[in-house]
Amino acid sequence: MGRKHFFVILHKLCGINVKITNKTTPLKQPNMKNLLRLHLFTLATIFCVSAGAYDFELDGIYYNILSLEEKTVQVTVGEKLYEGRVTIPPAIRFANKKFVVTEIEDGAFSDCGELLYIEVPNSVKRLNNFCHNCPKLTDAILPEGLELMTLSFHYCQSLKSINLPETLKDDFVDNFHFCHALASVEVPRNVRSVTNSFRDCTSIEWVIISTRIVNINNSFRGCTGIKSVIPLNTTPIKVDVDSPLGLTSFDGLTKATATLYVPLEGLLHYKKDAFWCGFSKIRVLEAAMNIQTLTGKQ
Repeated sequence: MGRKHFFVILHKLCGINVKITNKTTPLKQPNMKNLLRLHLFTLATIFCVSAGAYDFELDGIYYNILSLEEKTVQVTVGEKLYEGRVTIPPAIRFANKKFVVTEIEDGAFSDCGELLYIEVPNSVKRLNNFCHNCPKLTDAILPEGLELMTLSFHYCQSLKSINLPETLKDDFVDNFHFCHALASVEVPRNVRSVTNSFRDCTSIEWVIISTRIVNINNSFRGCTGIKSVIPLNTTPIKVDVDSPLGLTSFDGLTKATATLYVPLEGLLHYKKDAFWCGFSKIRVLEAAMNIQTLTGKQ
């Protein structure tokens, strides 16, 4: 809708005259009747935009068509919040055509107070702003081919465990805040840095950090339940090198009682590192040791 078209509708509905020039022109003061019309016009506009937020609904899931040529769709928000158990299919049939689900719109699963379970298909490669404030969510299945996840799983207080796909790579940014029931974390091997993630996840008891991670910034803060940290890299991982002044990773962890397990080749390096040397118990992670035994992971 162009400016002229908009102002014509505004004049007809609300009796407000607007002259379009390059200069700022005061609006004619509307009376109460015109203000009411303007209010109704605004509400109607918002309703029309909201009602058109999705293209179609199928089996309780709302979709937008991304490309008719490539036959791809994204999952989006709809008239109702998602609830219960939601399994997103990798492909759907609509209007006698097969569409592949390739995206989930940012915020599509935010504030879903009754959402219990979510499964994302392998056709989705990226997640952003996913599952915020879903307090009853206990299980989430992420796609095997997921490459990037940011700003996801905030205030999911009932989320107990999650398997992060090995296909995640590069930067792991701003995920898992206030997930109080989350009990364990294994950072995938292709991730190189963890930033502003795993904040106030008070039930986490152990953390496995892969060999490719080189730095951790402002993460694992408020995780007061951590008992074991297992970095697999022989070179000590840098902590808070790129974080703003005053932010400290692993803030809340009791170094006097938690155990740091490190590879034999890196033992002396960790003992001399400014951050990691603070652990009272630094143990060798021997090849014969079973990480499942150390962590209790089944």
